[in-house]
Amino acid sequence: MTTHQDWLYNALRPDAYLILWFNNESSRIMVDFEEVSITRDTILFIRKDRVHILMDEHYEGITISFTENFFCKSAEDAVFLNNHILFRDSQQPRYIKVEEEDRVLRLLATLLMEENATTAPSETVNRNLIQHFMIAAARKLEPAEIPLNADRDRSYVTAFQQLLARDFRSVKMVHTYATALHITEKRLNAATAHITGKSPKQLIDEKIMLEARRMLTHTSQTTSEISFELGFFEVSNFIKYFRKHGGITPAAYRRQGVKVS
Repeated sequence: MTTHQDWLYNALRPDAYLILWFNNESSRIMVDFEEVSITRDTILFIRKDRVHILMDEHYEGITISFTENFFCKSAEDAVFLNNHILFRDSQQPRYIKVEEEDRVLRLLATLLMEENATTAPSETVNRNLIQHFMIAAARKLEPAEIPLNADRDRSYVTAFQQLLARDFRSVKMVHTYATALHITEKRLNAATAHITGKSPKQLIDEKIMLEARRMLTHTSQTTSEISFELGFFEVSNFIKYFRKHGGITPAAYRRQGVKVS
């Protein structure tokens, strides 16, 4: 399956989860400003709302794309998806390398293609196959990558990240998020440190800076417009914030970057 031409070189931010199985000998893809070099039989997992750009002219492989509404038919489905190690809201895109002996992943991919080649693909069958594909893929990770005894901490961090994705433009205080989760700031700090190795404040700052960089790179909005959209009502405060966390001013960042149109 070859990637659609309109994906190439364009910054895409779909409201869908993507599983990309590459068959090229080598490929390049940019995911939120990080270039990932891909070799044959590498599977890349991209969480919804991540900006990605395909950087080569030709891609071959399999694309599995699904929305949260399609996958989550119960509370248990939502917990599974939001807590899955390959789709967690991390700054680093996740990928695995498929070996010849990984027959289960190959079989599940074949079954997905066969199901979707029928005249009336079953949503239930597709959901079940995707879930089993995600389970099989997660088993490829090193044991050290999967935190032990982290169920409660993971639930706090997942809830925090969901609130952050929704409210980061208007809420920038750790205390406000902790209150919404009915836990103390200290407990939230402990949870994020255990699961992500970072403090809640670091995660808030990373989210704001990521969105600022996205808008400076992929839109023609002015610094003033970006400042207002991110919840800074004084442009000077946004410029100081960006320079503190990015090392340069927004204008300098935009000048040194390449805007994708």
